[in-house]
Amino acid sequence: MFDGRLETFIKVAECGSFTKAADALYVTATAVMKQINALESELSVRLFERTNHGSTLTKAGESFLQDAR
Repeated sequence: MFDGRLETFIKVAECGSFTKAADALYVTATAVMKQINALESELSVRLFERTNHGSTLTKAGESFLQDAR
């Protein structure tokens, strides 16, 4: 089954920013944040380290990215 959150997760990982990923996906940054927060909550793991300068993958996020692709 297709889960749009995976596409969003991959785009954030590639762009390094929730805002840039939102622009690329033609949605709002808030929508991207909600999708990533829901995914992290469902998995019970933090996938991104968030800063004012962007987002980077955690170790768990790097592993999940390989599986998501």
